[in-house]
Amino acid sequence: QGATPSTVLFQIYDVQGKLINQHQQVAEKHTNWVWDGKNQTGVSMPSGIYFCKIASTSIDNNLTPIKTIKLILAR
Repeated sequence: QGATPSTVLFQIYDVQGKLINQHQQVAEKHTNWVWDGKNQTGVSMPSGIYFCKIASTSIDNNLTPIKTIKLILAR
């Protein structure tokens, strides 16, 4: 029986700290996600500065922060 895979959680926030969008997927050697510039309901966000918080989660749902990346969305 193999180990249960962890997942990677990507969360996009605006400069006010409001959660705009998030995506979770099984962690692999090279895990990535391309944000389409939309919120969780599919509405395009305006140009501006956003932040992507990346964290890993384990089977017991412990969240381990990995890094935060500054994003600039230009339309």
